[in-house]
Amino acid sequence: MLSLNDSVSKLHLVGPQAAAALENLGIKTIGDILFHFPRDWQDLSDIKPISRAAPGEKINIKARIIKIGDKKTRWGRMHILEALLEDETGDIAAIWFNQPFLKNSLFEGREYFFSGKVQMRASLQLSSPTFELIEEQTINTAGIIPL
Repeated sequence: MLSLNDSVSKLHLVGPQAAAALENLGIKTIGDILFHFPRDWQDLSDIKPISRAAPGEKINIKARIIKIGDKKTRWGRMHILEALLEDETGDIAAIWFNQPFLKNSLFEGREYFFSGKVQMRASLQLSSPTFELIEEQTINTAGIIPL
């Protein structure tokens, strides 16, 4: 039987590489793992309608993607992915920079939870929001997550 003072390397699936990574966090024993708490919490359970989005505010919304498109800047140095999001109260743009692979995870007509900071450009937009497809069981959004 393991004790709190035993090395983390004695745990199942903790090899030398994982043990070294944990040690960089100051975690050397099983007891250290039990008392390693998140530095902060992020509350993603407060879902607001798009109509309540205000510049400078972090907001969590539940929205459907109406349109999605990508483009490169004039000299091709930056890739921009933009989506138009809609709920029953309005719409808002979401924009991601240099993340073209996200187009494989976002689909028109599907509903997602989005979380990000609202900015005012030509209109309101979410800048690089995190997102999760709405399914029967969501993992990271619409709840409280540790940071």
